[in-house]
Amino acid sequence: MPKDFLKSKYLIALRLYRYTDKMKSSSPKRAINLFLMAAFVMMLDSRMVLAHASGQGFVLLLPTDLYIASGIATVLLTAAALAFLPAFFVNRLFVGQKLPLSFKVPNWLPDATSFFIFVFLICLLIVGFTGSSDPLSNPLTLFIWTVWWTLLLFLQGIFGHLWRWLNPWTGLYRILFGESFNGILPLPKRWTMIIGIIGLLTFSIFALADIAPDYPPRLAIFVAAYWVFNFLGICLFGQHAWLSRCECFTILFDLFGKISLIRCQDRNGHIGVFGWQIVTTPPSLPLAVFCLTALAAGSFDGLNETFWWLEMIGINPLEYPGRSAVVMETIVGIVGSILVLHIFFALVVWTGCKLVRLSSTQNGPMPSFTTTFSRLALSVLPIALGYHFAHFLPAFLVNSQYLFAALSDPLTTGADWLGLGVFYVTTGFFYQQDSVRLILLTQCAAIVLGHMIAVLTAHSMALNLFRSHKLAIISQIPMAIFMASYTFLSLWLLASPRGA
Repeated sequence: MPKDFLKSKYLIALRLYRYTDKMKSSSPKRAINLFLMAAFVMMLDSRMVLAHASGQGFVLLLPTDLYIASGIATVLLTAAALAFLPAFFVNRLFVGQKLPLSFKVPNWLPDATSFFIFVFLICLLIVGFTGSSDPLSNPLTLFIWTVWWTLLLFLQGIFGHLWRWLNPWTGLYRILFGESFNGILPLPKRWTMIIGIIGLLTFSIFALADIAPDYPPRLAIFVAAYWVFNFLGICLFGQHAWLSRCECFTILFDLFGKISLIRCQDRNGHIGVFGWQIVTTPPSLPLAVFCLTALAAGSFDGLNETFWWLEMIGINPLEYPGRSAVVMETIVGIVGSILVLHIFFALVVWTGCKLVRLSSTQNGPMPSFTTTFSRLALSVLPIALGYHFAHFLPAFLVNSQYLFAALSDPLTTGADWLGLGVFYVTTGFFYQQDSVRLILLTQCAAIVLGHMIAVLTAHSMALNLFRSHKLAIISQIPMAIFMASYTFLSLWLLASPRGA
């Protein structure tokens, strides 16, 4: 490293120490500054670092209070502006327009791509069991967490239903059983979404609470077991019934696909604003529970790394003992976050319905609480997608580099299949204020945009539910407060000091 660069780091660390030394030992600011000082000293090491999203020290030095206030104001102004827009304009906004083209996708093509993905998954599992135990060198770990979970889920929300072409089950199922086979048992109605919700909860616990979810052999066992379980379910109950009602990732990807601009169905394509497909999705209480579970689990993924959470569970953030010491606390945190969000959202919807009944002069029937809850819960999907992008962006910028290196030498034998030569993974953009500011602004923009889309979709749903512009506005007052509060939470999670 250049001497001037090292000197500047030492000077910053020294200033932090002197400033911190003047504070009382119990001051929260002292803990934050100690964390910053430790982070800067750690940066002085020029050896290779693990794929950890750093730059948090610079984030804390940026005007995050201003960013948070601006984000909340934008969401509230969006909600307020809807009071002055005609109802027909909002309704028209979420109507998809038919594209001037017609197409037919051969039935065998999605099955072919699915079978290719299945073969590719088998190869990844083999490498996971027999390849390098280093998560940053093993293609299985990098593909599962960086490509599939981080990138593909986001692309699904932008470009539509990609998962139909990429799921690893339907291709093999069609080859073995053909198109006419539809399982040997009917799927019980009481199972609808219940298995999917349990599957999503299990995945969240594995990803956040397991002691080593990145360890390739351990991850390979989890992925293989999950694939076998769902393939048996498909064989017993049929492809469509099981995947659409029980397989949690098909459900999740399908829901995120409804945020996208484009929908291709029945030889025709339709296009609309982001979220237009959410407004037309039939309400379902299990589907609403699934949406809120996904949002809560994603939010806790950011919360469990913060100083605040570590202090809550009695862990010194500056002496983090490792995941094995907080397994039960993390599981309780995941389940607790899901329950709290459901209760809070139900209270918001109930308050909105109560305000409508107090203000309404209509004698006709009003939508029930269950119907309103089931409908409005779908509006949180853009929030979940926006936070997913923002939360994983820093890690993706690093791990995608490791992925290229792993693809060039998947078995760590010294090969160079991609001709990369001497390849170094860089994290320098986390240690420069300008690049950290750009990353943070991109994250903030994704979160605020997700909440704005959520506000718009929720208002359009309210118009369809209550059939009155005035009643829709009244019903959305608590929802606007909820959206603003969740904007604060999401932006706060980005700016909070982390000890894990």
